[in-house]
This record gives sequence, structure tokens and C-alpha cells, in this order.
Amino acid sequence: LTLVNTRPGTEDWHLQAFRAGVPLRAGARYQLEFAARSAEIRGLLVYATRDAGDFANLGLLRGLPVSAEWTTHRLEFTCGPLGGG
Repeated sequence: LTLVNTRPGTEDWHLQAFRAGVPLRAGARYQLEFAARSAEIRGLLVYATRDAGDFANLGLLRGLPVSAEWTTHRLEFTCGPLGGG
């Protein structure tokens, strides 16, 4: 998956990548790995949330720096409660 933002917005959520339907289990450990770069130094917010209802966080919320060099990021988290909201 490659995202190219040619018209940056003003909010950190204006560019999103998501994958709905991933079968998560509460209490299980997960690892997310990806590479990122940006023409300008900026921050990237990475999170896992429910994909409906209250969009509650599932245990991953991390801010990362992104620079002009490709950098691989590996994030681990324990999935929180999956109940609806």
C-alpha cells in the first residue's frame, strides 16, 4: 500500500489508511510493521480503533517522527476490549 498526499489537510486525520475486518482478539498481542517517509519532517499518528460506533482505541496510539529517509517502524500492542460502543 502506498499513500501519496498531494494536497495536505490541516488535521492529522485528513490522510488515513485503514483495514477493516481484521479478526482481533481482546488480550492478544499484535505487531504492526510499515515503512514511511515524507518530503517534509512531520509527525505520524498510528492507532488501532473499532471501525464503527465510538471508534474506541484498542490499545495502540503512538506518535512517530517521519523524515525524508525511509524508516521501518514496528509497533506492538495488546488488544483492548472489543465490546461495542
